[in-house]
Amino acid sequence: MRHYSLKMFGAAILLLAMTAVGWKALDAGLYVSATLAFLFDVGLIVFIYRLQINLMGTLKYLISCIRYNDTEHIPLPAYRNRLVQELATELSDTFEALKLRISEENTRLKYYEQLLNQVNLPVVVTDRQANIEWRNRAATKAFGNDAKLPEAWLAAPDKRTKAVQLTRHGQTIEMAMTADTFTVGTRDLWLLSFKDIGDMLEQNELEAQQKLIRVLTHEVMNSLSPILSLTETMTEYCTAQTAETAEADTMRQALQTIHRRSEGLMQFVENYRRLTRLPSPVIAPIQVDDLLADLKQLFPAAYVRFHASPRGATVMADRSQLEQALINLMKNACEAVEGQPEAKVQLTFQRLAGDGDHFYVEDNGPGLRPEVAEQVFVPFFTTKPGGSGIGLSLCKQIARLHGGNIRLQSSEGIGTRVDFLLPPGPKTH
Repeated sequence: MRHYSLKMFGAAILLLAMTAVGWKALDAGLYVSATLAFLFDVGLIVFIYRLQINLMGTLKYLISCIRYNDTEHIPLPAYRNRLVQELATELSDTFEALKLRISEENTRLKYYEQLLNQVNLPVVVTDRQANIEWRNRAATKAFGNDAKLPEAWLAAPDKRTKAVQLTRHGQTIEMAMTADTFTVGTRDLWLLSFKDIGDMLEQNELEAQQKLIRVLTHEVMNSLSPILSLTETMTEYCTAQTAETAEADTMRQALQTIHRRSEGLMQFVENYRRLTRLPSPVIAPIQVDDLLADLKQLFPAAYVRFHASPRGATVMADRSQLEQALINLMKNACEAVEGQPEAKVQLTFQRLAGDGDHFYVEDNGPGLRPEVAEQVFVPFFTTKPGGSGIGLSLCKQIARLHGGNIRLQSSEGIGTRVDFLLPPGPKTH
C-alpha cells in the first residue's frame, strides 16, 4: 500500500509539472514541445484512470466475496500492472488472514454449540419479548419447537434464579430457571438455563414422609405394645379370679375389645412400616412378554387387555417389586371400572427412544377430581372406604428406587392413566 501511495503522489506531481511545462512551451511558441507535454499529460491521466479502475474492480470483487461469505475465492488474480499486482497481493494477504480468523471463529462457535448440545440442561437464548433465538437439543426436547417462552418468566429481571412451571403432554414439571443478560450490538438478550427440580422436590418430599412415618409408627407401636400386654394379662386374671357375674363378663368383653382393636391398630401401623422398610431392588433382566403373561393370569377378565411395543423387549428391574407395583395399579384400575357396562382396562408397555421404558395402566372409570389427583401418592391418603392409602405410595417408592418415576393423568368422566416409568435399559435379547 505504501508503494501505491508513493506512485500516485509521483504521478500527480509529474502531471502538474508536465502541464506547467506545456503551458510555458505554448507561451514561448514551442508548439511541438507543448504538444508533446500535453500528450504526456494525457498518458498520465490514462495511467491514473486505469489504476483507479483496477483498484475499484479489486475492491468490488473483495466486497462481493465478503457480502456473500465467499472466503474461498478471495485470492485475487494476477495483474500485468506491477503496481496493481502489489496492491492485489497485499489485499489478498489481508483477506487470507481474515478468512483464517473467520474460520477459527466458526470452529470455536461449532465447538461451543456442540458442547451446549451435549449438556442435559435446557439452554435458551431469547430477546426481551421471550422470543427464542437459539436453543440446544435439551431445550428442544423440553420445549418442543415453540417459538416463544412465557413472557411471565422474564417479568422479574432482578431475579436471576426463580422457579417456573413447564407443562408438556399434560404433565407439569417444576424447573429452576437461571437468567443472565448480555448485549449483541444494540440488542439485549437473555441467556436462560433450566434445571428440573421436580425429581429433587419429590425425593425430599418422599424422605420427609418416610421420616414422619418412622416417628409415628415408632411412637404408636411403643404405646400399643404395653396396652396389648396389659389387656391380655387382665383378661386372663379376670377369667381366673372373678366370679361369673354380669359385671365380670362385661369387663372381660371390654378388655377383649380393647385387645382386639389394639391388635388391629398394630396391624394397621405395621402396614405403613412397609413404606420405610422397602428393600433395595435386585436388578435383573425381565422379559416383558413373560411379565405381561403372568399378570394376565391374575387379571383374566375380558375387559382387561395387555399390549407390548416392541415385542420381545427386556427391562432391567426387580421382578417382585415391579410386579407388585403393576398389580397395585391394575387392581386400582379394575376397581375404578367395577360395575360399568363397557369397562376397559389396558396395560401397555412402550419403549420410547431416549425416554426410557413406560408401563401405562389406563381405565375408562369415573376419573378423579384435580384436587384428589394431586394427593393420591401421599401416604395415608385414600378415596376408598376400606383403603389403607399405601398402595400408590408403595408404587412410587418402587419407581424411585429403580431410578424411574410414576405419573398420573385423570379426567372426570373420561378415565385415568398412570405412567410407571423405568430408566432406559437394554433393547432386546
